[in-house]
Amino acid sequence: MTQRVDTTGTMPFRGGTTWYRISGPAEPAPAGPAPLVLAHGGPGGGHQYLLPLIDLVGADRTLVFYDQTGCGNSSAHPDWPDEAFTPALFLEELAALVEHLGLRRFHLLGHSWGGMLAADYALHDPARLASLTLYSTAASTELMMASLLPLYAAVTAEGVAPEEFTDVFNARHICRITPLPEGLVRSLAMITEHPQVNRAMNTSDENGEIVGTMRGWTTVDRLPRLSVPTLVMHGEFDELGAIAHQPFLDSIPDVRGHVFAGASHTSYAETPDEFREVLGPFLAVHDAEA
Repeated sequence: MTQRVDTTGTMPFRGGTTWYRISGPAEPAPAGPAPLVLAHGGPGGGHQYLLPLIDLVGADRTLVFYDQTGCGNSSAHPDWPDEAFTPALFLEELAALVEHLGLRRFHLLGHSWGGMLAADYALHDPARLASLTLYSTAASTELMMASLLPLYAAVTAEGVAPEEFTDVFNARHICRITPLPEGLVRSLAMITEHPQVNRAMNTSDENGEIVGTMRGWTTVDRLPRLSVPTLVMHGEFDELGAIAHQPFLDSIPDVRGHVFAGASHTSYAETPDEFREVLGPFLAVHDAEA
């Protein structure tokens, strides 16, 4: 069995630091597989819930996790105004991390909000990417809400008490296993305990319109220019279902899709064997092409 080691570090960013964790083989092969960089969701959820992917992408692959600025082990910046937390800020941070780590060729996987960020990065600097995985995400904030609002309405129509709404919704559309994985519990708690980033970006009005800094964000008109081999995945009961990411499948030139039956927003935990069988070979094929 390949022995793995984890190292952590920080990168200076905007007057604070961005924390990262690298998990890889203790003795990497000179021509081993390209590393996989993971962009977490939330916004503000931190990296912890994605750690199970270490066991799902092959023992010889290096994974790079990081906490986006404003959450986790990275600088919180409570003195920043909400308007500072924009998609452009997080794109700048990801690009800076890639430079800091000296990554010349890598795979990029973004989950949920992280998938939106990953799509932006792939349009910004495609030459570095061996592949792109857009996982349970959306092509625009408008489509994100088009997926979410009917699901919210369905739970509300059942007469679920307000104090139980989040637990009921999460059990259907975030993770359909009990108990919730420890990393996911920690990430959800992080958003609740330190809500600034999520509030700044995702606040919506009474009509479900985003009024935070994600307002109007979209990749739809840019997707035909996305030149990276792309895998689009989501769960059957995902909070971000087919409507949220259909433009990826319609417009990205080199794209394939997969739906995890019976799963929701965290299919890596709900259907891990299938997740491994889908993602691992996709990465390996594009290792060979790199």
